[in-house]
Amino acid sequence: MKKINFINKIILLILLFMLNGCGQQSEIDRMLYVHVMGVDIVDDKYEVYVQIINLESKGGQSDNSSGGGGEQAIVGKARGETVLDAIFNLYEAAQRKIFWGHLSSVIISERFLKEKGIEGIREVIEMIDRNRATRYTIWVLGTTSKLQDLLTTFPTLNLSPIFTKLGDPIENYRQSSLVMPIRLNHFIYNLTEPGGTAIIPLIRSVENYWHSEKSTEGTLIVDGYIFIDKDGFKGLLKDENMAGLKWFQPQAERVYLCLCREDQPPIFLVFDDIKVKTKPQVKNDRATFTINVSVKGAVEELNQNVSKQFINEEAAKQIKEEIKRTYKKGLEMEADVYQLSEILYRKDPKAWKRLGFDKKFLLTEDSIQSIKVDAHIMESEKVKLEKMKIFNEK
Repeated sequence: MKKINFINKIILLILLFMLNGCGQQSEIDRMLYVHVMGVDIVDDKYEVYVQIINLESKGGQSDNSSGGGGEQAIVGKARGETVLDAIFNLYEAAQRKIFWGHLSSVIISERFLKEKGIEGIREVIEMIDRNRATRYTIWVLGTTSKLQDLLTTFPTLNLSPIFTKLGDPIENYRQSSLVMPIRLNHFIYNLTEPGGTAIIPLIRSVENYWHSEKSTEGTLIVDGYIFIDKDGFKGLLKDENMAGLKWFQPQAERVYLCLCREDQPPIFLVFDDIKVKTKPQVKNDRATFTINVSVKGAVEELNQNVSKQFINEEAAKQIKEEIKRTYKKGLEMEADVYQLSEILYRKDPKAWKRLGFDKKFLLTEDSIQSIKVDAHIMESEKVKLEKMKIFNEK
């Protein structure tokens, strides 16, 4: 019996030495964490940028006494024949293992989209998709700016780079729903579905918005859209040319509208309840669409005495004008800005194919048969719908 117990102890001891435990795993504080990846092409060479965040940097701290310190982030850059080739060239210059599990967003340059088209996009998606550490929930953006300028623009007040529009765009979008952030899974869906057009936000780095005691702080602004379909890059829209798109965003929470006329003081409105219904119809081998928009909101600033009916009518009129303008600008670059082709495909796929929407761009100015907008301004108990009187103003 004693002999058997002794043998069992020897076997257990041998097994313990054979166990690897977590020996193959990297220590979390000894890896480099990619927060943002950028892709560009220069002289037929792929350029890949990565923003590596410093997890020891305490965002929001005014000193480094209560934790790690140093730079908030650092940017790496490498070139190669493909996206993956550039990344492996970057690995050679890295001092530690680069971890992709915290990748928050990918930025693709306009130049890359124009030169590489749909095949270049597929290559970027392929790299992200085949990496086991990445997720489909990362944000996708486009830019006309230099990638290095974007990735070296950090938030004010020493906040962590995680809290920028590259890492957390939703918080800002909830306050001002102008350009809707797009996740990778939605981007892939819109790009691969029949009749789909992928739309990604356009981001750039600017100055002269924020100032500190020592210098002018740079900041990131999202103020446009890039359009891509199965044929590749279609173009981009900015400023008033993209204004119509904000009325087609299902997740919008605060859409801003200025009733600005040259001969009248401005009225500022914010809409938080937006519903859009687009109905396709096919008649005589021709597809047309009717668009119904319903918006509810409140007056944020009133500089003239007008009726609620006047505001509702003026708001509806301006929203309709914005929708038309954006649609016409989309036609100029053959971009289906309102996803009308996909809507027709969902309603009547046989008609969609019979009419030839799967082969060429068929939308015209007459494709939208009618646009109906119903705007409704709500009064609050706090401030009535009238111009505020100051002191003894009459």
